[in-house]
Order: sequence, then C-alpha cells, then structure tokens
Amino acid sequence: MVRKQLFRSALFWALVAVIILVTLLWWPRGGTSVEELSLDDFEEYVADGRVETAIFHQPGTEITGELSDGREYRTRYPGEYGDELTAILRDLAGLS
Repeated sequence: MVRKQLFRSALFWALVAVIILVTLLWWPRGGTSVEELSLDDFEEYVADGRVETAIFHQPGTEITGELSDGREYRTRYPGEYGDELTAILRDLAGLS
C-alpha cells in the first residue's frame, strides 16, 4: 500500500526527473572534441601546412575546420583582422 502511494506521489516523480536530468548532464559525451587554438597557434599551423580546411563563420569572428591529422579545431580572431587573415590563407592555398 505504501509503495503504491509512493509511486503516485508528485514528489517521487520530481525526484526521479531530477536524477535523470543530473545523470544526462554529467554523462560523458562521446564524439570528437574540438581543439581550441589561439590565433597565434592557428597562424603557425597554417604556415606549417597543418590546416586542411578553414571555414569563416559569418557574422562573427570564428574559424572552424580540420587539421591535416584529422582533428577538428576552432579559433577566434579580431573582426578587423578578417580580411588580412583571408588574404594570408588564400596566398598559402595558391588562390591569389
């Protein structure tokens, strides 16, 4: 009898929901991790030929892509540096 009352209790179900929520939030997430690069590191990787792809996200000051070893990366740059950075990447890629 007490067990039936417990399962019908709103407090019991709220506690179950909190436990599930906490478990989902703390559960380790699978998948690939994105490497955060400083702008200096990104420029060095570009110069060394270690950047496979570079996607400039607009609007914003973020670049994401893939490194030559298959890892994903993300970096941020000052907004006023976008045109210069694009020119550097185009030159290194032989697109200028």
